[in-house]
Amino acid sequence: MIAQTLPFIQIPGMSEYSKKDKAFTHEPDSLERDQRAHSLGPKSAEVIQETMSDVICSSLQQSHLKALASGKASVIVTGQQPGFLGGPLYSLYKAMTCIAIAKSQSTNDHQVIPVFWIEDNDHDGMEAGIATIIDAKGNLHSIECEDTQLLQSKLSISERVFSEDIIRIINDITSLLPDTEFGQTIAKELQSIHRPGISWSSAFLSFMQKRCGEYGVLFFSSAIARKHGLFADAMIHELMNPGNLKTYIDRANDDIRKKGKQIQSEAGEINAFFHDANGQRIKVEYVADDLYRIGEQSFGKEELAQFFSAHTLQFSPSVLLRPLIQDAILPSVGMIVGPGEARYMSQLRYAYPAYSIPMPALHSRHSVTILSHSIGKYLAKHG
Repeated sequence: MIAQTLPFIQIPGMSEYSKKDKAFTHEPDSLERDQRAHSLGPKSAEVIQETMSDVICSSLQQSHLKALASGKASVIVTGQQPGFLGGPLYSLYKAMTCIAIAKSQSTNDHQVIPVFWIEDNDHDGMEAGIATIIDAKGNLHSIECEDTQLLQSKLSISERVFSEDIIRIINDITSLLPDTEFGQTIAKELQSIHRPGISWSSAFLSFMQKRCGEYGVLFFSSAIARKHGLFADAMIHELMNPGNLKTYIDRANDDIRKKGKQIQSEAGEINAFFHDANGQRIKVEYVADDLYRIGEQSFGKEELAQFFSAHTLQFSPSVLLRPLIQDAILPSVGMIVGPGEARYMSQLRYAYPAYSIPMPALHSRHSVTILSHSIGKYLAKHG
């Protein structure tokens, strides 16, 4: 695991501002770093402790959690939404890169801890609930963990649990695995993790914990953070100031377009969702003239403020607001990003300083190409 830092020249919209960017990403001095660790660490540790309450923590995880709770550690953060069978392989690449970078930045005077943000406020069931596996003959199989219609619903990932059908689905999957000792081991693990009534978040955590726990990475559920009230300040600011975040993002987007690059995502006037009583995640829309809509309900500005006061824990950010909240509530000094996330962050170059949030240093996740033995031999022979 070799620490890699993503050069700013590789991030759309940032290459012309190399001198500014070094200051813009804001490498905090030791006093500011320690102050953030002291103020944000304990609450972060509470969320992590609840997230990991059903797993057995390694000794290094326990040590890291204690350091974070005492306000004496910063974090390198990465993340992904929960995925069936562990989701895409780059979830593991992100975690292992995060571990490597954190270790390389820790000193005797100040610990830097790897944290994996589990984005289970999200509602993209089609992305989270479908896995692709390779069978013993090298054929690809795309497998859904529940009915397609259910996958397409707006139900938050944190509210999704496996039905009785998961037993049959996992049995079908295990029948495709090689009949080897390794294949049998994987089959047993999948059967133990994916059971009726188990949440998707818990299954994903168990999968990642088995592979990364011994290296000390801590897992942070965004849904639990929301229910702890850690999103409240950012969410009410977003709701009461329509267009504010969009202004800063549009400015960055203009820079990106001038370089001939594509925009990763467009900001809305409001970048927020509401989680209703049934766990459905509904977009908050700004209609016009301080008129808002959530599903079939309409609100004036004052009415929405009152509604928020009564339902504070049921609001979560969209993709462009989420990183700002992440770095407002975690004592982060760095972030592991893939190509898409790097483009999101380039869109937030002006938003971070405008919101007085230190932007973490960006580090690229490792990328791996897995070759079968036969293809490896072919490439070795023909170059």
